Amino acid sequence: MDQRAASIESIVQRYCEQLRILGVHPQKVILFGSRARGEGDNYSDIDLLVVSSDFKGMGLRARLETLGIAAARVWEPIEAIAASPEDLQQVEPADFLSEVLRTGKVVWEER
Repeated sequence: MDQRAASIESIVQRYCEQLRILGVHPQKVILFGSRARGEGDNYSDIDLLVVSSDFKGMGLRARLETLGIAAARVWEPIEAIAASPEDLQQVEPADFLSEVLRTGKVVWEER
């Protein structure tokens, strides 16, 4: 594992810890965007899709607030989107989430 991948893994681990403190228990975290493609640099944000059953029934604003608070607490340039497993079952081929699922890399998974 290269240093950049190890750093992302550490950041995601800290991010998941903060999400759990806020009541969201991630089941899977997928890295997407420039860092997933290996094109990111030190100034690139960290694009994450956080999958959790705790997002079911949670409105968009509450999801964004939770993700943002957790990102602020780890003090890293995280840009995250939230989805429940049910959300992922409804993804259409042309949807943005479909692209994330197709090209992203799982960087954390509940055991």
